[in-house]
Order: sequence, then C-alpha cells, then structure tokens
Amino acid sequence: VILYFGTINKQKNIITFCKMANQLIKEKKNFIFKIVGRKSDYFDEIVDYINKNRQIKYFRFFEFNNRMSEHLYQSDLVIAPAINDGFGRTLVESMLHKVPVIASRSGGHEEIINSGYNGVLVDLFNHNAYAKEAMKILSNINFRKNITKRAYLFAKSNFVEKNDFKINSLIKWYRDMM
Repeated sequence: VILYFGTINKQKNIITFCKMANQLIKEKKNFIFKIVGRKSDYFDEIVDYINKNRQIKYFRFFEFNNRMSEHLYQSDLVIAPAINDGFGRTLVESMLHKVPVIASRSGGHEEIINSGYNGVLVDLFNHNAYAKEAMKILSNINFRKNITKRAYLFAKSNFVEKNDFKINSLIKWYRDMM
C-alpha cells in the first residue's frame, strides 16, 4: 500500500502521486494506492485523471478520521509531493509510525529529510523519479529498514522528546508558581 495523506488540493500536488501510480501499475499490478484527506474541488480532477487512465480499481479514498494511525500502519510507503509545504507534519507522522517517506524537494521537506538517510527527496512533478525511488524502497529491504529506523529516531528526538521536555518544564514552572 502506497499512501498519500493530507488536504486534497492543488498545492499538495496529488496529480504527481497519481502519475507515479500510473507508472508503477505499468511495472507491477499488485499495488494499492490510498488517498486520505479532506476533499476539495480538486478531488474531482484527481478522480477524473484516475478514471481516464482506467486505474480506479487500484485506488482507495478515505476522509480524515481518528483512524489515521491505522492507515499508516497498513502502508508500506508514504508519498508527500506537496509544493512548498511549510512544516511537513505528514513526514513526521509517517516517520513516527515507521513508514518510509518519499517527498518533494520543496519547502519544509528539505528541513526534515536528508535524502537517502532518513527518507528520499525527489524533484517536484517528477513522477518517474517518485516511481523509481518507490520501487527501490519497496524492493530493497535493507535500504528500507535503514532509512525507516533513522527516520524514526530523527522524528522521535526532534519532535517528541523536545516537546516532552518543553511540556514538562512548563508544568514544573506552573507547579513552582503555586
């Protein structure tokens, strides 16, 4: 299962995800592509593209709900093709769920992913590069395990432990004030 999750709008560049899927389906027919997110008018454009390419049977669509962890745990790979995404919460959540990530070399993604170390960055709109890197991650078990482990440790130390420390410090400060 290859997953995209986030808002479904043009800035998130889901058309590149769909073009990558098209490329992967030509190589191997046993993929499932999940799109999880809040729909916008852009959703119809995405579904039209998928239907035009006769690939609807490979896609599953879900609205956001409280079962996002379940979607992540069921996934082999997360694709984050957004254009100039600010922070990249999708990346961090994927890393903390131990799911490898391929993201666009754009915006905040470059601050979080060290390409080839804790994920993979590819050029915007390059669906062929996404497909190539997806096949590499899915077929090379050692590479997948290594980047996934490093991504998890990176996300945990930079986004969980630091926040725990800040929260605990704030709680201590409040207690000291009382």
